[in-house]
Amino acid sequence: MPSHRPGRGATGAVLGLTLATTLILDSQTAALGQARGTVDSSAASASESTAAGTSLRDQLLLLDVTMNGLGRGVTLFMRDTDGRYFVSADTLATWGVERPYPSPVIFQNRRFHPLVALAGVRMRHEAQSMTADIDIPAELLGDAFVSFSPRNLVAPTTATGAFLDYDLAYTSDSAARENSLSSLLAPTVFTRHGNLSSELLYRGDSYTLGALHDDWVRLDTTWTIDDPDQLRSIRVGDAVTLPGSWGRSVRFAGVQLASNYATQPTMITFPQPSISGTAAVPSALDIFVNGSLRSRVDVPDGAFQIDAVPVVTGAGEIQVVARDLLGREQIITQSFYASEQLLRAGLSDYSVSAGRLRNNYALESNDYGDFLVEGALRRGLSSRLTMAARFSGTANTQLAGTSILFSTQELGLSSISAAASTGDSRGTLWQVGHQYQGRKYRADLRVQGTSSGFAQPGLEIPAAFPKRQVVTSAGMSLGTRGSLGASFLTERFHETQADRRILTLSYSRSLPRGLSFSTSASQIRGEISDVQASLVVSRALGPRSATSASLFSRSDETTLRVDHRYQLPLGPGYGYRTSVFSGDEKALDAEVSVNTAYAKYSAEVRRHDAGHGWRLQTRGSIALLDGAVFAAREISDGFAVVNAGGFEDVRVYLENQEIGVTDDRGRLLVPRLRPYETNRLRLETADLPLTARIGNPSLAVSPYYRSGTIADFGIHVDTNVLLRVLDENGAPITEGARARSASRSSTSPVGLDGRLYLENVEPGILVEIVQADDVCSLELPEFDEHQLLPDLGDVYCRRSNAESEHSTTRSQP
Repeated sequence: MPSHRPGRGATGAVLGLTLATTLILDSQTAALGQARGTVDSSAASASESTAAGTSLRDQLLLLDVTMNGLGRGVTLFMRDTDGRYFVSADTLATWGVERPYPSPVIFQNRRFHPLVALAGVRMRHEAQSMTADIDIPAELLGDAFVSFSPRNLVAPTTATGAFLDYDLAYTSDSAARENSLSSLLAPTVFTRHGNLSSELLYRGDSYTLGALHDDWVRLDTTWTIDDPDQLRSIRVGDAVTLPGSWGRSVRFAGVQLASNYATQPTMITFPQPSISGTAAVPSALDIFVNGSLRSRVDVPDGAFQIDAVPVVTGAGEIQVVARDLLGREQIITQSFYASEQLLRAGLSDYSVSAGRLRNNYALESNDYGDFLVEGALRRGLSSRLTMAARFSGTANTQLAGTSILFSTQELGLSSISAAASTGDSRGTLWQVGHQYQGRKYRADLRVQGTSSGFAQPGLEIPAAFPKRQVVTSAGMSLGTRGSLGASFLTERFHETQADRRILTLSYSRSLPRGLSFSTSASQIRGEISDVQASLVVSRALGPRSATSASLFSRSDETTLRVDHRYQLPLGPGYGYRTSVFSGDEKALDAEVSVNTAYAKYSAEVRRHDAGHGWRLQTRGSIALLDGAVFAAREISDGFAVVNAGGFEDVRVYLENQEIGVTDDRGRLLVPRLRPYETNRLRLETADLPLTARIGNPSLAVSPYYRSGTIADFGIHVDTNVLLRVLDENGAPITEGARARSASRSSTSPVGLDGRLYLENVEPGILVEIVQADDVCSLELPEFDEHQLLPDLGDVYCRRSNAESEHSTTRSQP
C-alpha cells in the first residue's frame, strides 16, 4: 500500500517552526561580524577549497525533498545570497551520488557541498510549501548492484559415528560351470575432524585375473579432511592426481592438498556474464536468457549492474527489459559465451601431491612403486582467460607443462597447451583446440601431437600418448525435427600400435505420445575394421515405466533387443526389468529389485543359447550414530538420522518423495543424501499424535562427504492429565483450591468433586494443593505419556508434616 504523506502546506507549517530555531543560530554569526566571502579556516582543512562564500544573509533551510520522482523526506540545505543551494556529504550519499563531491564551504562549523557544481543537477524550490524537487542525472548516481550468485542455505554438519556399505553377490553360470561369491565392503569412521574410509574387494576362486590374484584386495584407504570454508581437502592415504587438459590421472599413496569446490556445490566456478545499464527513474527489470525469462527485479533510478546472470554453458544472448512506472521500455542486449573449462577471475584450482605410485590397482593390495611429486594449478586471470600449469616427477621421469584457455563473445573457447618430459624419457607434447556451443550449432576440434620419447610419470605405457591425435565433433539442432551429430577420431602411434580412424554419424528426435528414437552409424578402420549401426526407439509409459527396442548391427552380427523397465522408487518399493534378445543372439533376461527399509535386494535370471545363469545380490549399509545401530539401504555419500520425538510409523519425505517410516524408537536413517547440499526432509504431521508439538515439519540438512548428521525436528509432547484429588481422609479437595507444580509458573484450579486438570506434566512430578492456609502435596503416578488425555483416577494429597510425606496411592490408606 502507498504510504500516507501530509500535504505540502501542512509540511511547510511544521518545517517553519523548526526553521525559526535554526535562524536563531544565524544571528550568532551576525554578532561575530563576519564579512561576506570569508570561510572559517579553523574548521576547514588546508586541502578544502571554498566553492562559494558565506555571509550574514546565508541561511539554513529544512525542505521536504522529492528526488527523481521519489520522496526523500526532510533534508537540511544551506542557501547563499546568490540563491545557490548546498547539502552535506551525508545527504549526497543518502541520495546515492557517487564521490568525489564538489569542494565544500563551511557554515556554522558544518561542511556543505554546492549542488550547482554537480553537472546536470536541477532544483526547484517552493518557498511557501517548503518543498524542493531535484533532478539528478543517472550518471552521477552509484550502481544498483544485483547478483544472482547462489549461496548455500544450510551449513554442513556432522556427528561422530561409523557405517559399512556392503554389496554382496552370488552368481551361477551353467555355461561356464562356475558358482562364485563376490563382495565389496566400504567401512567408514567419521568425526568432526574428517573421515577414515576404506574399500575391500572379495573375489571367489572363479575370478582369476591373470597371474596376479588374491581373494581379498584392498582398493583405497584414505583419511579425508574437508574444509568447506576454505574450499579445500586434505587426503592422507590413497588418492588420485588431477588429470588436466592433456595429462592423465594416476593413483598414489601419500598426502594430497587440493582445492575442492564440491564442498560448496552451489558455487559457480566458471565466469558468468554480467550486464549493466542506466535507468532514469525507478524501474522494473525483466531479465531474459536466450529468450526465456529468468528473473524480475526492481532497481532505483541510476546506473545498475546485474552480476552472475544464471545461464547455460555455450553461446547465448541476454536481454534486459527496463519498464518504468509510465510503462516506457528500454531494451539492453548483450551476447555471452560461458564454459565450465574457464575459472572466474581470481579463482584458483590447485593440487599438491606426494607419495608412492600404486601398481596393479584392484589386483594387489600393497603394490607400490616410485616416489611421485606432483603439483597442478589453474587460475582465472579474467572472465575470458584461464591459465594452467603442471609439474610431476619421479626419480626417473620429470614432466612440466602449461595451458592457456581464452574465449570470445562470438567464436567460442580456444586452448593451447605445451609440455615436455625429461629424464629417462625425453620428449614434447603440444595441443591446440577450439570449442563452440550455440543454441543451434556446436563444434569441437582438438589436435594433439607428441614426440616418441614423451612420457608422464606413473604412466609409462606405449599407447598412452599417440604420435598424432585429431578429435573433432559437430552438431546441429533442428528444433522440433530433432538434432544431427557427427564425430571423427584419427590416431597415429609410434610404431607400437596400428593407426585407427573412427567416423560416427547420429540423429535423434522426440515424437508425440512420449516416443523418441535415435540412430547412429560408425565406420572403424584400424587393426580390425568394422561398420556398426544402431537404431533405438523408446516410449515413456509413466514417471517410472518405459519400453524400448534396440537394433544393433555390425559386419558379423545383428541383434534386436526389447526392454521394459519399471524403475525402483527412492524409498521402499519394487522395480523390474525384462529383456528379450533376437537375431544372431537369442536370450531372455529378467531382473526384479526390491527396496526395503534395511537393504536393496535383486534377483536376475538369464537364459541364452549356451545355457542359463542366475545372480542374487544385496546392497545396503549398517550404521552407528547417536548411540544406536541402524540397517538401511546403501549410504554411499552421506546420510541423516531423523529423530521424530520417539513416535513410531511416522512417514518421512526426502524432497517430497516418501523415503520410509520411523521405527519403534521414532528414528529413521535416510541414506544417499547429497553432501554439502541442501537436502529437505519432511515429516507427515498427520502421523503424529495430537499431543505432539512441532515447530516446523520441514528441515534442511547438509552432511559432510561420507559422514552422517542428526535431523532432530525438536518434537515435544504436551502431556495433559485428569485426576481426582482426595485428602488424607479420602474426601475430595474443596472446590477452588489451587494446584501448582515446578514445571509451570501458573496455577490450576480444583473443580467439583476434587477434579483437577493439569497441563504439560510428566510422571513423578510434585504438585502442591493450596487451600486457604492449608497445603498438601502429591506425586503424579506413572502413566502413558503418548496417550491423548490420561485419567489418573484418585490420587491422595498429604500434608507436608504427615508421616508419609509426598506419598501417593490409589487405595484408602
